[in-house]
Amino acid sequence: TATGGCVAVMDSDLQHPPETLVEMYRLLTNNEGVDVVEARKSSRGKEGFAYKISAGLFYKILKGMSKIDLENASDFKLMSRQVVDELLSMPERQTFFRAMSSWVGFHTEFVYFDVPERQYGKTKWSLKSLVRYAVNSITSFTSIPLQIVTVIGVIFMVFALIVGVQTLVRYLMGRAVEGFT
Repeated sequence: TATGGCVAVMDSDLQHPPETLVEMYRLLTNNEGVDVVEARKSSRGKEGFAYKISAGLFYKILKGMSKIDLENASDFKLMSRQVVDELLSMPERQTFFRAMSSWVGFHTEFVYFDVPERQYGKTKWSLKSLVRYAVNSITSFTSIPLQIVTVIGVIFMVFALIVGVQTLVRYLMGRAVEGFT
């Protein structure tokens, strides 16, 4: 582009069809103000039932907590140099690229593709690593987990105060359970 080039991000297992890049490049270079072209999944391909359900649940939770809608999103993107520079300037150590690239706020256009079968190899993601990634992603993009912990802390503090006052009153009245106070 006129601002110093663009960068494509795609999976190397051929589940992101390279021919889609032609349309993505056309959208990025022929439309003033477009900085990101994201390829969205029009179908999820041949995923297992459990994987489809868990991915859908993850995206619903993320959208409910952070207002970022990533349903059918992918990491398959073409970005202007300005977007790449902005992403690289972020201090995050554990990145959730799919959300970060939309969170930075640049104008995005979409193209759609069908996910083909994996041509080579198997996924390196285990269930444990996917769960860890999901938890890190959710906690990175919303403060709701911190707010939940704060509310639970306040509830326990109120409960402790009530029990403390009740115990002190019983002690002063001489009806405390021996050894408890």
